[in-house]
Amino acid sequence: MRVTGLVVLVVLAVLLPYGVGEYWVGIATEAAIFAIVALGLNVLMGLGGLVSVGHAGLFATSAYATSLAQQHLDLGFATSGLFAIGVTIAVTALVAALAVRTTGMYFLMITLAVGMLVWGLSHRWSSLTGGENGSVSGVRPAGVTRYYQYYWLVLGVLVAVAVVLWYFQRSRAGMRIRGTRDSAARMTSMGYSPAAQRFVAFLASGTVTAVAGVLYAGYYPVVSPSTAHLSMSILFMLMVIAGGSSVYLGPAVGAIVLTVLRAAVSAETQRWATIMGLILVAVVLFAPDGISGTLRGRLRRRTAVPPQPAREPVAQGAR
Repeated sequence: MRVTGLVVLVVLAVLLPYGVGEYWVGIATEAAIFAIVALGLNVLMGLGGLVSVGHAGLFATSAYATSLAQQHLDLGFATSGLFAIGVTIAVTALVAALAVRTTGMYFLMITLAVGMLVWGLSHRWSSLTGGENGSVSGVRPAGVTRYYQYYWLVLGVLVAVAVVLWYFQRSRAGMRIRGTRDSAARMTSMGYSPAAQRFVAFLASGTVTAVAGVLYAGYYPVVSPSTAHLSMSILFMLMVIAGGSSVYLGPAVGAIVLTVLRAAVSAETQRWATIMGLILVAVVLFAPDGISGTLRGRLRRRTAVPPQPAREPVAQGAR
């Protein structure tokens, strides 16, 4: 049933351009890109138990690297994307080497500092990044120039990332990361290094985020410093929390719901940020396990078979 439901959702997503206009297909494209980031971030938050508020820095690093490679190295979409992913993996490895020996607030502060550093460079290094004007991007693969074609490309990448991360979380590496989250002392006694497991989680998360950054650079005509801003990192974190980090596809659900809600509310009122804040407060209060986690819990309670009352033993000789 679960697999059938996912197949139906994918089919409906593929058919989306036939039912809505260009604007909402664009919103769906953005939601799918953010869903990739949320799934990658959940490798740290859900699987690794580490909170990062600097993922927008990695996201922006990939997007800027893609744009700059296309401008200055005259690379195509695929080649510049691979270049950007390599650059982002190198930056992720450097950040992870500094951060994974800490946990809690110290880990959060290191990721925050890195994210703000990337934002500062993108904002101030105007000779390279274009400063406030941003860096020109928007180059797409041949044959994927129309808006609906690029939507299908992003959707295909989202499905591929979801499948790869599904197997990764159930691999030995994923089980070691989960074990480190649950009890670092026990993993140490078994001969595993908690820092090494966190490094693997951070690297996997950064790689997925890099893929999303490449797609973002192909979607928007300009990559601006706002891509690396702290508010973007917080948005990614809220997507994971609102969707439910305990459910595998929960972060993707959170990304889609928040992106669509933001587009719908901002089209009706200028105070959309206030309304979005109230919605998030309601989610935290009434759905502490996230949207997906709460729905899953209610479905399980409804479908659970009630326990049968025990029958009293029949006395011997009774008719």
